[in-house]
Amino acid sequence: MEIEFHSDSPWKREQESTDARYTRVMAARNTTFKAWPELSNERKQLLLAAYEDPKISDTQFAKLGECATFEKGPEVVIPRHHFETLSRGSGSCRKGNGRSVVWAERVRDGYLVGPGLWILQGKDGFSRKKDVEWCIEHVTINGELWTVAT
Repeated sequence: MEIEFHSDSPWKREQESTDARYTRVMAARNTTFKAWPELSNERKQLLLAAYEDPKISDTQFAKLGECATFEKGPEVVIPRHHFETLSRGSGSCRKGNGRSVVWAERVRDGYLVGPGLWILQGKDGFSRKKDVEWCIEHVTINGELWTVAT
């Protein structure tokens, strides 16, 4: 079953206006994101809000476009390691090492983390083991705190 939007539907108008604003924004910033058509509407709204904030530099703006995930607030959920989905797989997420280690809280389909460098560890239950680094940062856009993961 295919859903068809009529040309006068509110969703269609909002989508067209978002895309039109994006075109103006990218021309002004002299930047393009190749994956714009595949970006979620939330990501598009974040980028447009960031553009309207004069405190966001071009470097920060580009980083927002390429970030893996983001959420409004002081923490973000990063996805769990793909080894964790295997039958004997396991994983964890930590910041630091030794006595100063901080373990992330496991939630939904990932880990709830705050700012810093986090190491996502995954084991397949046999011999494969892999670590992935996530850099989590706070960004203030139009007076609201966002947490961005790259």
